Amino acid sequence: MHWPGTFGNTDQDFAREARLAIWETFESLLQRGDAKAIGVCNFTAEHISDLVDAGRTVPMVNQTELHPYCQDPDLVEFCKHHGIVVEAYAPFASGTFGLLSDPAIEAIANALGKTTGQVILKWHLQQGHVVLPKSSNATRIAQNLDLFDFSLDEEQMARITALAPDKPLRTTVDPYTIL
Repeated sequence: MHWPGTFGNTDQDFAREARLAIWETFESLLQRGDAKAIGVCNFTAEHISDLVDAGRTVPMVNQTELHPYCQDPDLVEFCKHHGIVVEAYAPFASGTFGLLSDPAIEAIANALGKTTGQVILKWHLQQGHVVLPKSSNATRIAQNLDLFDFSLDEEQMARITALAPDKPLRTTVDPYTIL
């Protein structure tokens, strides 16, 4: 389910009922064997709780915007606690906010002989996120796959994590505004 509700909706009961109805359809696909897994995208812990509290199947994955400038540690912890895989979309902030040229990330990349993109992807992987980078550039696609010959140490991980602003910088609608 790509979004937990419609943008601008002000009726929370309607939103919850719609989520449950759509999720029941997803569950039927899973039960019939027409899907091997079902998941959500852009759901907050409250949205997922609406499903779980109603006795519905726990989503197998929650695809959410995550990058060093948009971290949601409470949601990530909630998902891990419920066995939900966290998949980070827009791991490079869709090229916005200057993330790929952030001085802290550049310094780490230079020290490791890697690109800033590789460092960001490794930061995600070392936190246990599934990562969904997007590129149409063959060189960058190859770089995005070349992540398994290095690790970030605790200090490097902490430096990247410390880049989180007080208010997350999102490239799309804030899912916390969806009832």
